Amino acid sequence: HIYVKDREHRFVLYNQALTDFHQLPSRDWLVGKTDFDFHLKAKALEYSQGEKGVLRGEPISGQEQELINLEGESEWFLTDKFPLRDADGEISGLVGINRNITRLKLSEQIQKNFSEGLLRVLDIADELLQCPDLDTLCRRAVELVREQLGIERCVVFLVDEEAGVMRSTFGTDMRGRTTDERNHTFPLEYASEAFFQHSASGQRWNLLLDSEQWEVHNGESH
Repeated sequence: HIYVKDREHRFVLYNQALTDFHQLPSRDWLVGKTDFDFHLKAKALEYSQGEKGVLRGEPISGQEQELINLEGESEWFLTDKFPLRDADGEISGLVGINRNITRLKLSEQIQKNFSEGLLRVLDIADELLQCPDLDTLCRRAVELVREQLGIERCVVFLVDEEAGVMRSTFGTDMRGRTTDERNHTFPLEYASEAFFQHSASGQRWNLLLDSEQWEVHNGESH
């Protein structure tokens, strides 16, 4: 986006990119308007406060800024603003240039979320290694996945290849409470290969299945 404002923060000129971003009803819709005419007051104050310094001769360079269009959709921009001077050298307004960095910000957020999630997984693994027995491990796995990863409903299954069944351990009910489901078993052929992989030893598999994958009544699978 490229635009020009006068000393009263009113838009004087702007390019097609700004028109498209705001989805303006007409090409000259912004002319004569300030940010207070179409932004929420808090956002308009944020923009105008920064511009006051520019109009005193203090340019802005490389400032990350969230801009919201007329439809309420937000994107991130790297903003430069500098004073516009007349023939006498007096500041008559400002010129702004916004470069869209939304994809970069999204990428950074994804990376941050991944890193934080990985740390939580490592914390979970560390605690599970301290469990004194298998029942405690399965119960804590359900609780930690819910508490640390925000997965509301899950169940841990153990696969018994010799008996040809999956044995349920602990799960989560509709109210987010840990439930004892150790009396439920399911035929092994019901399990999709997408849900599990062989462990290194080939003797035990641990499963995390979506709670909606199975419907259980009185210990029977349907």
